[in-house]
Amino acid sequence: MGLTTSAHQILRGTDAIPEAFWELADRYRDALVEQALRIVHSRADAEDVVQETFREAFAQGGALPGVRSLGAWLKTVNRANALNRLRTKKQDAQLSRKGAKLGRPRATTGGFTALELRDQLAQAMRALPAEQQAAVKLHFYEHLPTDEISKRLKLSVRSVRRLLFDASMRLHATLKPTHPTPPCDGEAPR
Repeated sequence: MGLTTSAHQILRGTDAIPEAFWELADRYRDALVEQALRIVHSRADAEDVVQETFREAFAQGGALPGVRSLGAWLKTVNRANALNRLRTKKQDAQLSRKGAKLGRPRATTGGFTALELRDQLAQAMRALPAEQQAAVKLHFYEHLPTDEISKRLKLSVRSVRRLLFDASMRLHATLKPTHPTPPCDGEAPR
């Protein structure tokens, strides 16, 4: 299955995602999901962690052939992503509890309110192609695993994974200019 036009627009400078990338994803996906699941204790979060790991692997592009053990590299990145997600969820829970005690509405990073973020995300979602919208809603809003989404959309699991990957890349590209990634631990801003 080829990439959608929207994915081509997001992944500027590439003609297509190489088939080898999808073979890599198929080969390591289950082990990475299990690794992340042991850390985050949520299948939906574990699948999101693996999606982020593969996004990083794809972003590395030409640097990956220089990696001596690709499986070990993926597991290291995946573990870091899972720990980051767990840490973020704990921090969010602490902030919510503190805000509730003080009776304040919770503001998100950068001073954006949850309502502003929700509206911007809804606008970005409407810009996605219909199949990507459906897959994202089922995965993130209804918390369905990819095999259940594939049954509902009558697509292969691999096609659903591609839809989610394409949608996440497009949403990331759309939202990143308004919500840049904050620096962490002395890291220079991106």
